[in-house]
Amino acid sequence: MYFWSWFLPVTALLSQLFFQVLFYWNKSRTFNRLKIQPGMPDKALQRREMAESLVSLVIFTLCGLGLDHLIRIGVIRFLPEQKIPFPGFGVLMVAAMFLIHDAWFYWTHRLLHTRLGYRLIHRHHHHYHNPTPFTTFAFHPVEAVIQIGIVPLLAGLLPVTPDWLMGFSVFLLFMSVYGHSGFELRAEKKGIWKVFNTSIHHNLHHQYAGRNFTIYLNLWDRLMGTNYEGNERVTARFVQRAHGQAIPYEADARA
Repeated sequence: MYFWSWFLPVTALLSQLFFQVLFYWNKSRTFNRLKIQPGMPDKALQRREMAESLVSLVIFTLCGLGLDHLIRIGVIRFLPEQKIPFPGFGVLMVAAMFLIHDAWFYWTHRLLHTRLGYRLIHRHHHHYHNPTPFTTFAFHPVEAVIQIGIVPLLAGLLPVTPDWLMGFSVFLLFMSVYGHSGFELRAEKKGIWKVFNTSIHHNLHHQYAGRNFTIYLNLWDRLMGTNYEGNERVTARFVQRAHGQAIPYEADARA
């Protein structure tokens, strides 16, 4: 049965279309104040990111075929429902997938920002300084394998059911697109919730490539000293603009 070969690319594409429709093709001005950077990339750059995204979706299909094959020949075995050891085990495994992917993303991202990794692979993704939903998967084919490769890796490492892995894959792809959407819906966080990244966090990475490498949590950036020093200032100014104050964007991180 071929499931993952269509599930992964279709979920990725639907996530892109969801945010593209919500933020860009929507004719109302509901979200105008929530745009992180002003303006849009030029048309040529938009066409380029769409073309590169399509190539990545083909690679997601091939990686999905690989996962389907490994399942079919018994190399990867999902946890049967009747063998779930105790109530709440699923929550534990989803949390494990979340933390493993958070670390995977940070450290592979740092590797892609080494001189060789950036020159040969990751610079393709950093052509886009003002990201849109279609920027999300606009990267070199090798990076496409690295990014989607976490799904079969998790299936092989952890005792998970297909439903748990499906749910986490949807979350992974959806949040990846949100982080590149160019809009921020949840900038105002308090207390412990500040450990979760914002879309602003990754948007700043596209402007200042040597900082803000994490995806979900801000832990690795804090531990390794790779947070952009202007994160809180930029976020505070964004919140002021979102509430209608006339704060010019140019005064953000470039001040």
